[in-house]
Amino acid sequence: LTAAHCIPSGVQSITVTTSDGAQTASGQTVFLHPNSTPSLNGQVQVTNDVAVVRLRQPLNAPTMPIFFSHSLDDGDRISIFGFGQSDDGAFGRFRSGTMRVNNV
Repeated sequence: LTAAHCIPSGVQSITVTTSDGAQTASGQTVFLHPNSTPSLNGQVQVTNDVAVVRLRQPLNAPTMPIFFSHSLDDGDRISIFGFGQSDDGAFGRFRSGTMRVNNV
């Protein structure tokens, strides 16, 4: 699972590497959200900003399960996690935050 804006338009291949660099796997298929709008005039948008990369072979790495104990509603706050770039340009550090759900 990744952000759609992390998948360049027209990408031909993807390689996933574990954070310690010990393992890599090639992406077999990429599924973007059908209504994703990851960029507009060079500005990152977060509308439906999700993609799934199916790997050719599994990685022996810890995973974080995705679990919804109930449906989401407009205005709900959710937790987000990742290694993405921050507003100050730093990247590669695990970060967390919250977002408000809009337009369910």
